[in-house]
This record gives sequence, C-alpha cells and structure tokens, in this order.
Amino acid sequence: MYKSLTYGNVIKELRTNRFLSQGELAEDICSQGMLSRIENNDVVPNVLVMQKICEKLNVSIHYVLTREEAIKAPVNQWLEKLKQDMHGKRFDLIRETIAKIEQLADPVFVTKLELQEYAYYHGCAKSEANDQLGALAILQKGLNYTYNRQSQTVTDLEILLLSEIGLVYYIQGNFEKGLSFLRRSISQFYASNKRRTVDLSKIFYNIATVFIDLKAYNEALEYLEYGILWCQKQKSFYRLDDLYLLKALVFQDTDRFEEAIETVEIAETLEKLVADAS
Repeated sequence: MYKSLTYGNVIKELRTNRFLSQGELAEDICSQGMLSRIENNDVVPNVLVMQKICEKLNVSIHYVLTREEAIKAPVNQWLEKLKQDMHGKRFDLIRETIAKIEQLADPVFVTKLELQEYAYYHGCAKSEANDQLGALAILQKGLNYTYNRQSQTVTDLEILLLSEIGLVYYIQGNFEKGLSFLRRSISQFYASNKRRTVDLSKIFYNIATVFIDLKAYNEALEYLEYGILWCQKQKSFYRLDDLYLLKALVFQDTDRFEEAIETVEIAETLEKLVADAS
C-alpha cells in the first residue's frame, strides 16, 4: 500500500527536504499562515501562488500534482548505478554508463534534481579523466539548475558541486577562484546541522588536498579531522580511507614518521574493509 499524498503534503515534503522553513518558502509569495494552511490541505492555492511555490522549490506544478504516482515509481536505476560506482571509485564504469545514457533516444532524467545529480557524477568522471574543461562546464551547468547564491539554504548536492567546481578551478591553475568555491562549500556545510548525505566527506578530501598542495598543513589537518569525524558520525566508510591517506601524507611531510606509518595502516585496513563489503 502506497502512502496517499495530496499537493499540500507534497509541498511540505519538498520544503523540508530542502531545509526551508515555512517563512523562507512563503517569503514574497504569501503569508506563512497561508502556506501552513496549504500544506495542511485546508485551502486550495490559486494558480499564481502555486506556480511561485513550485518555482522556489525547483519543480513543476505537474510534478507536485502527480507526486503520488512518482513515489510509486522505482528509484531511477541509472542514478543508483552511478552513485554506487561513485562510492566504489569505479570511474571507468561511470563513463561507460554515461555513454549508454547518451545513446538513448528517450530522456532518462526529468526533474532538475535528477539532472543535477547526473551532472555531478558526469563532471567528477570528466575531472578524474583529466578533462577539466569538460568537467567544469558540466559541473557548472549542474549547479545552475537550482543554485541561488542569495538563498539562505543550500542542498547537500549543491555543496558537493561547489566543492568539485573549486577543485577543478584549482587544478586548472585558477587558485584564488578554486579556493573561493572550496571555502564556500565548507561554509555552506557548516551553516546547517541537518546535513546527512554521506558523500559530503568528499568536500573535506577536496579542500585538504588543496591545502596539502599549498603546504598549509595545519589547515589541511583540521579539515581531515573533521571529515573523519563526519564519516564516523554517519557510520560511513565513503572516502574514509582516502582521508586517512591524506592525513598520513601530512604527517610524512611534517616529519612525523611514526604517526604517518600508523595512519597508513589504518587507511589500508579501511580500504580492505570496503573492498570486502563491495
């Protein structure tokens, strides 16, 4: 039996998923009290109000009105495969999947959020293959689907995109712009205590990689420690071995050789655990 939804429940679900308060969503559209009544299905909003709410949530009116059918549909299997391969760092398989998707006649992704997630995996795969120009174009397009720099709320996926864009800029030699994006990503992460996506450990890996390259070891170690704590808090192994390897590199470069050896051993143990679980 599927949960029965109406447009009010759907709007509330979308709002909470984006970490928006009722006041933030209602701003410049209607009163907070009116939005509360809409979410409780006490009133039917007029078309103009509904359109503005949907625009702010980055979905179509049709999507909201047919959301009950949408949740009956299976998870997008293409995105699920890309995510699993991303977690396994199987970038060759990601590129193979993307090639298959691009050959399909019918669109695979419908919503902006699906297109944005696809752009994240696609851009990361391009960057891993050293196609930084291609990666930057795809990642920036993905971010632009939903990102508003003036918005007080930023999604986990937008944070990941900001971080990847920053890393690509840095690799290209645009250090100032790269650091700006990387710091913005971290800042937006800290701005909310509701972050849950395990993939966010990657933003700490990215910024620590850059600070190690700059020989700013104290800053690198600070971000690595927080990234490791984040993985532990989420009970996730994603990128945890990589974070420990970077930590070992910091110890090595600062002549803390015993600590470096111990940390490499931890990283190797974690890598084996992940491989055994795959």
